[in-house]
Amino acid sequence: MKKANKKNVILLGGSNSVALNGLNYGIKKWLNKDKYEFYNLALGACTAVQNLYELHRLKNQSILKNIELIVTESNINEINQNSEVHEKLPIEIIARNLKWFYEKLAAFQTKILVLILPYPIGNYKIINKIHKKMCIEYGFNCIDMQEYYECKNLVEFGKRIDVAHQQFSIMNELGKRIVFNLENFKFSRPIKFLDEEKLFKIVTPAELECVKGEISKQVVKNSLFEEVIYRIDNSTILKFPKHFSNWRIVSIHTWNSQGKFVKGEHLINYSKCIFENRKFSLSKDVNFSNLVVEFHNDFIVDEDTNIFVSNNFKPEVEEHHQAVRFWMSNSKIHNYVDLVSIFLVYSGSNCYNMRINFKSLLAENIEISEEYNFNYILPPIELYKEIIDEYCAAMDPKKFDFLQKQIQDLKNERQELEQNNNQQIQSLIIEKNIMQDQILKLQNNQKSVFIKQLTTESKIISDLVTLNLAKARIQNQLSYKLGQAMIVNSKSFFGYIRMPFVLSYIYDKHKQEQKIYQEKIKNDPSLALPPLEDYPDYKEALKEKECLTYKLGQALIQANKIWYGGGYIKLLFEIRKLKRDFRNKKI
Repeated sequence: MKKANKKNVILLGGSNSVALNGLNYGIKKWLNKDKYEFYNLALGACTAVQNLYELHRLKNQSILKNIELIVTESNINEINQNSEVHEKLPIEIIARNLKWFYEKLAAFQTKILVLILPYPIGNYKIINKIHKKMCIEYGFNCIDMQEYYECKNLVEFGKRIDVAHQQFSIMNELGKRIVFNLENFKFSRPIKFLDEEKLFKIVTPAELECVKGEISKQVVKNSLFEEVIYRIDNSTILKFPKHFSNWRIVSIHTWNSQGKFVKGEHLINYSKCIFENRKFSLSKDVNFSNLVVEFHNDFIVDEDTNIFVSNNFKPEVEEHHQAVRFWMSNSKIHNYVDLVSIFLVYSGSNCYNMRINFKSLLAENIEISEEYNFNYILPPIELYKEIIDEYCAAMDPKKFDFLQKQIQDLKNERQELEQNNNQQIQSLIIEKNIMQDQILKLQNNQKSVFIKQLTTESKIISDLVTLNLAKARIQNQLSYKLGQAMIVNSKSFFGYIRMPFVLSYIYDKHKQEQKIYQEKIKNDPSLALPPLEDYPDYKEALKEKECLTYKLGQALIQANKIWYGGGYIKLLFEIRKLKRDFRNKKI
């Protein structure tokens, strides 16, 4: 069968749709390659605005024809964007954007499948109901995984590993079941649409006037994406031509260079893009390698609207959030922005303003009709939970016994080492005391000679006491201990299963030890350990920070700090990179 005769299956969504071995892998693997082509237009950490943007991009128009099915999921990112951690995107804006997106989907007059993924935080109930209400309005097929989890008492199970991302094996199986039901999904209802060419518009920086400085064009790509970007630095000013007046900015598509590990810390590349005219002034922080950034406030373009870049700023964030504090302390400010395009909507459009009584909607019982409700194709997750719980109940005592033995062995080794060190120190102290007694018995003309010898011996004692302790202290850091546990437990199937328990135990134990240490030095500052630089093996010990063990643990700690932004998915890429770099060094 020729490729031209194939029908297209398209995936739109966030990080749950780009995760390795997850939803997109399941769809791609089981799709009949002779009948269908699969296209993944998803982008992590983005809401339905990014999905709407992809449907309007010129480069995607050729695949948005002859469609068999469009699968979309965005509720998790909308819930997240509405939370306090971010700029709290208003619920009215979320509903408006979903209205735009779903109306555009309905325009294709094809099969649409909406996935409502589980994410029970914040205003998830009202946001999920907005999705379901619009599914009913436009006749979209729906799988409400959140509802399924609540009915089957699986909410706790869904939050065990990563509350924002379900286990890859579950999403993989869901992708497979979607493929097997392609013929069962229903077509959306026909509706009357507005003239879209007069409603939405995508503008590249090349279409704007460069009134100061210059812009450079280049093609950038990584393992997932490839884009044409226009670099604007802090000496450049762009201006919207007159014919863009009265258009409202919905979002901007940017591409920041990927942050890197520098001296053991992961730097996040920040920059600020500023939009300014006679009535408005808005700035957007840019902090991802590839991101569609929404505008939460109204910004209507006029004849004097300029775009420029500032690097004299701090990220606009709430300092009381732990994850945000990490971002602020690990930021590198750029004096440029790599801009792909600007997404506009005509401000005079009738579909711009929406009036929804959200209080009434929250109280409303919204149910998808049986013919459009495809919850029944979800994998038997309750069975998975039962099997896992049964296995854990049988294996946990054995695993913990084994871990306790390993821990006790390590304690014994440590105590033995400390005892040996103490014995050596005591022997040296005795020798020192003997030498002091001898000095007192010597004649005055011989004292200076022996005092000089004593000084030398004291230095030897000091060096022996501190010998190799810098390396031991680095190996006692949390990064090294976590990395060591990851390597040891990755060598077997059962190791992978027990790994979360091992890592959790190590983390809690380390925190407890640090707390005890801080209390001791608070009561007696003389007990504080000296800086690592004071140890004779300091330079040799620094090599421990460059080993695979230390870097794996470090990558895990950083991923845990930004889990809500796809930290664990990025961790998989980072582990692959670390292993590749380590192999190259060995070669």
